[in-house]
Amino acid sequence: FSSFTEGDVVRFENMTGTDSVNAGTVYFEHSRVKSANATQLVLVDPLSTSFGNPFITPAAFINKVNIINANFGVLQLRAITSPQVEGCRFNRSINDYLYAGTFGNCIISASTPNAINFTYPRRMTIDNIVTSGATGTTDNAAYKMMSPVECTIDGVVATDYGISSGSQSINGFYIDFLFTPYYNWGRNIQISNINTGKDRGGLGIWLDGIKGGSITGSHGGADSRLYELVDFTADLTCDYGVFIRNPIRASVRASANFIQITGPQFLDLYPTTRKADDKNAGRCISIGGSSTGPWTVPIGNNVRIIDGVNYSSVATDTTLYFQNISNLEIDGLTDFSGLTYSVNSSTSNVSGRI
Repeated sequence: FSSFTEGDVVRFENMTGTDSVNAGTVYFEHSRVKSANATQLVLVDPLSTSFGNPFITPAAFINKVNIINANFGVLQLRAITSPQVEGCRFNRSINDYLYAGTFGNCIISASTPNAINFTYPRRMTIDNIVTSGATGTTDNAAYKMMSPVECTIDGVVATDYGISSGSQSINGFYIDFLFTPYYNWGRNIQISNINTGKDRGGLGIWLDGIKGGSITGSHGGADSRLYELVDFTADLTCDYGVFIRNPIRASVRASANFIQITGPQFLDLYPTTRKADDKNAGRCISIGGSSTGPWTVPIGNNVRIIDGVNYSSVATDTTLYFQNISNLEIDGLTDFSGLTYSVNSSTSNVSGRI
């Protein structure tokens, strides 16, 4: 390791580990060098991912770039440590591999599928972003992040976003684990005060593939998704439905028209629902196993519903439906008279403590 010096950013490319979504092997991570000699490499930021025998290379980052109170058509930043972007306006902002910096108080007015994007940022503080106008035909967002590590995002307003044609989504606020060919978990992400407007064919808030962290005080102006979240806490409101897939050791407090959960493992749910629709087969809360996603959990297990309230007065609605579940505990669930069912279960794979 004697070729590395203090302050260098190094790239750890996986060769033998399996620490990514769906136990994949194609992933990497950046970290900074604190000290190095022939036999020892000491890092400023401990690796958040497991590597058996990584390939380690220098990453050639630029250091300390400040952009203050500027206007750009398109701003593209790549491989920078300690960047500071403050008080700017853009038509589009593309940011790859930003490390240990700040990005705040910016306004983005786009006409592209992706308005502002952060790919593999680490230890970034991002706050007070207003983004609008994201439009296209591909799966993108007004605000998008790919596999962020140890980042804090506080205050994003996204509005006027949606598809121009086709069926894929242009979403409001979107964090994803997949950037072909890499499958890196998002790690230890703190998200707060996200507010997305009514969509034109996309989702309000979509989180997919995060280990550790939380989202609090946030609002999705359309259907929202919480997918593949591990050791995660969520607190959000949604104007339509919330779809939750494959949560592991998660706690979710959600207020929405309806809540659909598939593949849960050790989930605490604090639900408030208002009415169901055909997206959830007339069920205000539904829980079951999963047959889709980066991994499948055919039988969901160990779910607690705590202090749930269903305000629906639609006669054909069901407050709670469950199937393919082992160990379900309800500690406080309230609804009103006139519904087809308060609680309805399928006989399919229902076991354990119910």
